[in-house]
Amino acid sequence: MTRQNQTRRRFLAGSAATLGSLSVLTGGAGARTSTRILAVVNATGDGPAKYRFSVDGDVEKTTETGGAPNGFASLNDDDRLTETTAEGRVHGGADAYRISGSLTSLVVEGGAGVYVDGEEIDAGDYPSPSVLAMTGDGEYTFSADGSVAKTILTGGADVPPASLNDADTVDGTDVSGSTFGGTDAYVVDGELTEFDPADGLTAFLDGEEYTGPSDGRGETGGTDDADDTGGDEDDGGETAAPELSFPDCTTVEISGSFEAASLEVLVEDDDPETTPMEQVYEYENDDGATEATVSVPADEFGPYQVVEYAIVTYGDGRTVEATNPDAGACRDETFPATEPTVEFPDCTTVEISGSFEAASLEVLVEDDDPETTPMEQVYEYEHDGESEDATVSVPDDEFGPYQVVEYATVTYDDGRTVEATNPDAGACRDETFPVERSLEFVDCTTVHVAGAFDDLSIEVLVRDDMPTTPMEQVYEHEGDGESEETTVSVPDGEFGPYQVAERATVVYPDGEVVEATNPDAGTCRDETFPE
Repeated sequence: MTRQNQTRRRFLAGSAATLGSLSVLTGGAGARTSTRILAVVNATGDGPAKYRFSVDGDVEKTTETGGAPNGFASLNDDDRLTETTAEGRVHGGADAYRISGSLTSLVVEGGAGVYVDGEEIDAGDYPSPSVLAMTGDGEYTFSADGSVAKTILTGGADVPPASLNDADTVDGTDVSGSTFGGTDAYVVDGELTEFDPADGLTAFLDGEEYTGPSDGRGETGGTDDADDTGGDEDDGGETAAPELSFPDCTTVEISGSFEAASLEVLVEDDDPETTPMEQVYEYENDDGATEATVSVPADEFGPYQVVEYAIVTYGDGRTVEATNPDAGACRDETFPATEPTVEFPDCTTVEISGSFEAASLEVLVEDDDPETTPMEQVYEYEHDGESEDATVSVPDDEFGPYQVVEYATVTYDDGRTVEATNPDAGACRDETFPVERSLEFVDCTTVHVAGAFDDLSIEVLVRDDMPTTPMEQVYEHEGDGESEETTVSVPDGEFGPYQVAERATVVYPDGEVVEATNPDAGTCRDETFPE
């Protein structure tokens, strides 16, 4: 037996046709042309979610998710991708694309969310392609007056998963193929002009039974004559589809003849920036065994691994697919619990990740009375213990007019506590707390004013070389009413060659007046004035 390790889903390799009929610009001519990140996230892992979208610009794969719930997307060649269209499937991870232009069509089948630059969008707000799906046993041909492309979508029909293989042929607008026990599906642009299925096939167009262009939608005939399959081969000599089961979180049991198996594995390590990610474990049944147990080796892709989905190839290239029904429980048991985080988005708020019970926020408080503040208070917050994330803010004026959260302690459901210090506490204090008003002399002609003010008057003693001096002058300076720290100097030669600032008076916006005398005025006169 041999196997190969590949990055994600080999079975989605191929090309996809652009949906020409959906080229109408959604959102009008003013839609943006800059690149954005579109992410498809299946965080719940409720089976494989399939998607397809088109844009009127360009599409390329990326590992960035643009602020979507998953911080990392797998980067690989296995999703179907053209310049304008992408198609794929996700399980417990994410696929992401950098797109330009406007979204012209979007369809999601299964439990996944779609995000553009971190904002979730509703697939129902966009046009979706028409999907023709056929299931049962037999061959088929059909034609359309527009383009046709193979797809993994099923158009909402309750049928087995659609497969991709080289046995079916798309020649422009003409298609021929066969399916035995599985499903083939196509995205169709335009109207179906011809449709010829075998009696053993049931067709669905956009989820409703379809008999052909002449009858429109209606009951499909011929299904009563379909051959039952059983044992190793059906009555027509076709190999029966093998049965798949998941005995544990990293193993698939295969019963029946098969050629190869692809196991989709969701992988985590201890780096939240790069995982979870999806990988594919490939298994070749070289011995021709009809009973096989296929397990992903320990640490094959990382320390924590869960098999989410399996695709087994049998017969002449047909496939059977199955989802691990216990994938969610496996992730809970296998993957390490996400480390909780406590962050400070602003000066009075804490963002807490994870389900927690309570939070204590230490708050430094100031008011306008320097005799009683600053003081410390504690804001207590009780959480419901259920929701995963919360934003906790100290209400305005909870303890006083000026408040800064300095520190936080969070208690989680399991008794753990996480403590965090606001890294911007110093800047918050500078921004939030009022500046204490003061007036000081820096040197013989300069004063420093603390607090935004309206007017400043500096009394200046002036001398020149004439016997008529010294004399007193007043230097006036108008404040801007906003700056909290201001230094003002009497310009050189403003009143004479020798000047000493003796006294100063500042008037604040609320009418408060602060006065100060230069304590070094005598020394300044001795140093400045001529003998």
